[in-house]
Amino acid sequence: MLSIILSGFFGLIISVAITFIASKLSKKVSLAHWIVNPLLGILGAIAANYLLGGQYGPVIFGQTILPMLAGSIVLPGVGSWTINFINNK
Repeated sequence: MLSIILSGFFGLIISVAITFIASKLSKKVSLAHWIVNPLLGILGAIAANYLLGGQYGPVIFGQTILPMLAGSIVLPGVGSWTINFINNK
């Protein structure tokens, strides 16, 4: 249970930071991005931590950082692409 909370917290921090950076660099970040990206970041970090649970990279509090980092970047990226694709139609 604690590993789910730690993974989710890590995913939340990374996805909010990336959304904030994207909002400063681009004018295309909308409210939908601020809602969807943190949720997908949490889910991506948890899923990647369990699906790629081997010892990839550094470990903090028993959690592997690289799978969580990849999940919290890739899944919100797909979500952002989907939001932008829907808004351009």
